[in-house]
Amino acid sequence: MWVRLAFFAVGYVMGTKAGRERYHQLVALARWAAGRDEVRTGLSLVQSAIQVVLDRKELQARRRAA
Repeated sequence: MWVRLAFFAVGYVMGTKAGRERYHQLVALARWAAGRDEVRTGLSLVQSAIQVVLDRKELQARRRAA
């Protein structure tokens, strides 16, 4: 969900600066990229890495509290 929100935010900001036609081009590009298996795999890897970092932080916090 956050990835979609980030795509939307970047597209919106860039679109407002470039005009309506360019905005629609950017949206189409973002949809095309989001549908690619390579992009989905990359995003999945990033999400996994973030989860590992969060799990480590939680474990460190538990160790400090114990």
